[in-house]
Amino acid sequence: MPKTFLKFCLLFLAIIAVYWNHFDNEFHFDDSHTIVNNPFIRELSYIPSYFTDSTTFSSLPANRSYRPLLTTTLAIDYYLGAGYNLFFFHLSTFILFLLQLIFQFFFYKFLLEQIGQNKNASNLSFLAVAIYGLHPVSAETVNYIIQRGDLHSTLGVVAGLVCYFYFPKLRKFPIYLLPVILGALSKPPAIMFAPILFSYIYLIENSASLNFWKKDNRLIFARSVLKTLPAILVCTFLYLLQARLTASSWTPGGSSSLNYIMTQPYVWLYYLKSFFLPTGLHIDIELATFTDWTSLNAVLGYCLVLFVIVYTYLQSFSKEGRLISFLILWCFFTLAPTSFIPLAETVNDHRMFFPYVALSLLICFLVKSFWEQKLAIFTTHFPPKFWNGLIFLMLICLAGETYYRNKVWQSEATIWEEATIKSPTNGRALMNFGLTKMAVGDYQTAYDYFKRAEKYNPNYYTLEINLGIVENALGRKGEAEQHFLRAIQLNQLDPAPQAFFAEWLLNESQNIRAIGVLQRGLTLDPTNLRIRHLLMRAYQSEWELVALKNLITETLAQYPTDPLTLDFQNLQTTPDYYLQQAGHFLTQSLHAYNAGKYEDTIHYAKKALEIRPDYPEAFNNLSAAYAKLANWELAVQTAEQALSLKPDFQLAKNNLTFALSQMNLPKN
Repeated sequence: MPKTFLKFCLLFLAIIAVYWNHFDNEFHFDDSHTIVNNPFIRELSYIPSYFTDSTTFSSLPANRSYRPLLTTTLAIDYYLGAGYNLFFFHLSTFILFLLQLIFQFFFYKFLLEQIGQNKNASNLSFLAVAIYGLHPVSAETVNYIIQRGDLHSTLGVVAGLVCYFYFPKLRKFPIYLLPVILGALSKPPAIMFAPILFSYIYLIENSASLNFWKKDNRLIFARSVLKTLPAILVCTFLYLLQARLTASSWTPGGSSSLNYIMTQPYVWLYYLKSFFLPTGLHIDIELATFTDWTSLNAVLGYCLVLFVIVYTYLQSFSKEGRLISFLILWCFFTLAPTSFIPLAETVNDHRMFFPYVALSLLICFLVKSFWEQKLAIFTTHFPPKFWNGLIFLMLICLAGETYYRNKVWQSEATIWEEATIKSPTNGRALMNFGLTKMAVGDYQTAYDYFKRAEKYNPNYYTLEINLGIVENALGRKGEAEQHFLRAIQLNQLDPAPQAFFAEWLLNESQNIRAIGVLQRGLTLDPTNLRIRHLLMRAYQSEWELVALKNLITETLAQYPTDPLTLDFQNLQTTPDYYLQQAGHFLTQSLHAYNAGKYEDTIHYAKKALEIRPDYPEAFNNLSAAYAKLANWELAVQTAEQALSLKPDFQLAKNNLTFALSQMNLPKN
């Protein structure tokens, strides 16, 4: 063990060196709605609500799944970094990644010892951990902050199995399920612990084959189910909890379930290829769901699945083969959650993080077995240092590619530029790279990329929003409005198009229209803080004081420490602010009177009195307007109210005299 400890220290130093360039990498893609624009992670006081309200997970209604522990870790990072300090967000992920590698070593070692590989267990386990830790596929999860959920769920399962393996006396108190529960509260795939544990008990602990129709195996199957029962019950409960507390607005994003499932075997082939040749990695892989089950790629996927099924079955008849069968089943179970639910993306690189735990050991074990059985003669021709050198060279290559992947994840510009190169027909990638150009003021280039994206995604509402923004920046306001309106038309359930359109209207001084748009947006998502801020701005611009005050009170009930809302509230408590608002409405009232709009005169004068009930000039304007409308009783009444507040008010005296004189005239 001292040698193993030393090797681990060297491996961790190597991993730290490889990942040293990633600690300042930016937030990307889904980080925007779950971290950057999510007000709920900015206060630790929100943490209890994460466990009862999934709307706290994301600012986008369609993405509000139940992942309370994941959001908790983000809130802690925000607190430790006193804001969006990227270093703290990456540090917490990286520490857990190193912890997972330690658990993986003991997980691998135990499995190998169970099948009699005691002599090679430590070295082979260490090699599998080193490959996994330095593999560029792992970097796709470690760099992607919100996808630390994959790491949490994977760590939970591996740690749970290690607890189960090494502490058998504690199994009657299913403490081994605690890390699984924590993992599932971060991301649901951890509930696959139950079938994984069953597979281990059935295949390795009870040494049974997959020949289920054999009587002895049926009995072993039943006993294995009984032994796995605590895990089955807990994981079932976690699944039901996830289903119950996920927001009703959440949608998986995919379309045809049949076409999606038809595509997944080919996706598995891509995942397998990426273990040996990870050249196609990028943030937004473009792969449309298959519509023709006889297409070449679909058939290649089916062939892989058929081969794996047969191979897994045949291997289950030998002691060492049952380890192979177990590791293959691990890959299947960990890919199942994203393979049978039609998600928006058919393939994602971070989905390989969980199955690669088993695949790393599986490949190492297969290569070792093949070498010992078929190629052992080569060992005698070359000293051990030669083979160790080859392994070291392989690890150096993996480390170099991982270091490069970290550089690609450095910024939005680098990550999306790579995506446009590797997927030149990916409309979303083209749009997001265009956004990086718009961010630096290169509006024409951004527009060009948006128009290229439009060819491949003609009905993408987010693209329409961005086209509206860039058209406005280029001075084409009419075109900008049309794009905003089309974005709303394309997605009437998402408040984002409403927010962007309303902000544009406010900048164009179309405050009344903006208020209507924002009110509709708020009905779609009452928790949307951005819409609330914009609506406060609109109410303030229109001096809608009662509505503004109510909105501030309502918002602070949800977000008690929101700084912008508190600024609006503090502004309202300033006496001069109210005097200015009342004066504004009085001026509006006077303008309306001079324009002959007497109903508007009354409207604005009353709004002035809502703010300042002792405003004699406002009562006088009411008196003058009522006189023009021949409402003499109200003209007299309001003139008298003006004089009661300001006895020497000559205009009010004149209005009162005139109104009284008209009241005494005979009616026609």
